[in-house]
Formats: sequence, structure tokens, C-alpha cells
Amino acid sequence: MPTSEQSAVSAPGNQVARSRRSRRNPPVQAGLSPDESRRRGPLGLGVLALAALGSAGLPADSDAAVPCVVPSDVGEPQADISDTAQEELANGDIVRTDHLKGTTSYRSTRCDSSGGFIESMLVGDIAGPDGKPVSVQLEHTVQAAEGSYRTAFSTYVDPSTPEGAALWNRAGGVEAIDVLPAVGADPEGTSGSSIRGTSSAKRKRRGGRSSVRARAASDQGCSQTDYELEDNWGTDTHTYRINSSTVPTSIPGSPVSVLISGRHTWNNTSNPCGLSDITDYIADYYSDTSAGAPVQDSSNTTTFRYLSGLSCYQTGVVACTYRWFKNGHILESDQVYSQSQSWWGGYGDPTGDYLDLFSYAAHESGHEGGLNHASGDWLTMYPATCYGCIRWRDLGRGDVLGIRALYP
Repeated sequence: MPTSEQSAVSAPGNQVARSRRSRRNPPVQAGLSPDESRRRGPLGLGVLALAALGSAGLPADSDAAVPCVVPSDVGEPQADISDTAQEELANGDIVRTDHLKGTTSYRSTRCDSSGGFIESMLVGDIAGPDGKPVSVQLEHTVQAAEGSYRTAFSTYVDPSTPEGAALWNRAGGVEAIDVLPAVGADPEGTSGSSIRGTSSAKRKRRGGRSSVRARAASDQGCSQTDYELEDNWGTDTHTYRINSSTVPTSIPGSPVSVLISGRHTWNNTSNPCGLSDITDYIADYYSDTSAGAPVQDSSNTTTFRYLSGLSCYQTGVVACTYRWFKNGHILESDQVYSQSQSWWGGYGDPTGDYLDLFSYAAHESGHEGGLNHASGDWLTMYPATCYGCIRWRDLGRGDVLGIRALYP
């Protein structure tokens, strides 16, 4: 049951029902986490990708006789899948991969020997330290309590900059990434965007870090219109708490205030594109808390902690959002930020080698509201940004269109 700090899901008639993973852009390439696969034991499996499962679409020569089934709450529409294949593992588990139309992305899902859902991961490409695409985990979904599900969203530092490459290398580099290979061949090859929401083109350098910090109304963020919807809260308003005791004292500025301002970016649909605030969506700060995260406890909690060991973590990940959902509605959402990073908690431009906390708070709060990663690399919902960059502070056109679609 919702608590006083968390809005209840409204009756079906009070909010427009939306199908899971409605999108205005090509799908994303799915990926698996290296740390996850190591925790899974001798199979070498990381978390796998989301799929619109059931026996439909399985090839006649599939290596697994039992279809790997994913609940409809987790899967994508069959119309978004270009090809499906599955294989049986030595231990009897089944891996199924769905290649998504118009993209190099795929989703792989692991089921038990009877076809029961275990886990699912979305894998997508971002530009690596050498500028070449690197397949990374974007989402990981498992079953949670009482018929609900939990998705972890991974947010990265851009490794194509010197500072980002150094962070990746300290975490083991590209070699430490353990992405589950796709089962079967993608009939569409490598055409289309690389992230179901992420542009496959390498992000253009614009004369160094200082020139990409801000975003003017005329730049690409206002011309990029893609977004991807997940679930919504079933009501326009929900509340959240921040565990201020976990905020590192080394962060300059006013980090708690900045975390709140990041959410207000969505409350006000702040953007340089001339788009008015016509949605009633509100994420409302409730209070401080001593609660930890990520924990399904009917409290939407933001905290700092070490990310290693979490299902969202792999090389280059510095923040995550966990979202619990059921029947198309969000039940709870927690945000976690790495306490080992150099965060900038001020409102001015970051100085030195800092990650802008305001920007990451805006990105994670988009996930909290129900949006997934987007393909436009100037959008707030793009899955990676660079040291010293602040362009996520303002929403792009696709970001605004997405939150409007979730909360009309």
C-alpha cells in the first residue's frame, strides 16, 4: 500500500493507460553487465535483455525446445522485433535474443528449463575510449515482490573524453565489460541506431570540454525529438526523500539542493527550445531520511553509496535508477550515486575534473518519471555525459515530448 509520502496509483479511469515501451525512435541495442555475469556463477551470463516473449516468432530450428517466456509487463511489442532466436545452455537454462527493428540493438533474456523468466537485459552501444562503439548494459530487469518487476538503469561517464577514458581504465577498461552475445544473426545487420534511444554515430567533438558544457536553443538538443516511454506513476504527483547523511562532504556547493533542482527540471520542463510547461507532472521533495537504496520499501529514496555489487554496475557507471513497476504503473523508484566520484554540487559551471551532479540528477529523475534512455546524444536522457558538461541540466525537445506523453 502507498504511504503518505508516496502517491497511490490512480484508478484506471484517472490516467491514460500506456503500453510498455511505446517509442518515437528506433529501438536500442541491449547489453549485459560484467559484474552481474560473474555473480551469476559458472555460466558466464550477465543480466539479459527485455523481450516480447512467448512462443511467437521463435524459429523452427531453435536450439531450445521450450520457449523462453517473459511477462507482458516486461516485454516489448512483437511489432518492434525483427528476429528472435534462443539456445539452451548446458545447465538447462534458456537464453533468448530479440533483435529490434531499425537498430543494431538486441535484448537477451534468461529463462529456466521450463521457460520461466529469470532476468532480462538491454544492451546498447556508446562511443568507447578509442571512439569505437562499445556494447554496454543499459537496463536489467528481474522479478520483485508480489508480481511486480524491478528495472535498473545504468548511467555512464562518456569514455570518449580523456577524463572519461581515465575513469573507465581505472575500472578495468573495455576489457572488463562482459556483455552477453546475441543469439542468432541480426537480419538487419548493423544498420540503424545503436541504442534504442541512443544515436549510433560517434558524438562530435566541439573544440574541447568547455565548448560542449552549455546548450543553446539552436543546438541539436532542440532538433532531436526521440524518446522512449516505459511506465508512469498513474498520478501526476509523487514524493521522494534524500538520505543527506550519505552525501560526501567533499562535494562542493549545495549537493542536496542540486539534487532537488535536477528533479525540478522535469517539474518545470525547463528547456531552451521554446516549449511551454503544459504537464502537471510533479516530483515533490518530502523529507530527509535514513533509509538506504535500492530497497523496495514504499519510499522513493535518493542516496550515495558504492555501486560495485549492484545489478546496474559495470565499467563507467556512476549513477543508477531503480524502478519497481506492475501493470504499467510505477510503484517505487530509488536513485543511487557513486560516492567515489568527484561530483560538482554547485549551480555554476563545474571546475576541475568534476561530474555535474545537477545534470546527472536531471537524467536519473527522467528515469524516475518513466522515461528510458534516448538516442539523441544532446538529450537529457542520453545514457552518457562528460566531465565538466552541463547540457543535461536543460531538457531537449525529445525529453519534453516524452514527459508530456507520459503525463498529458
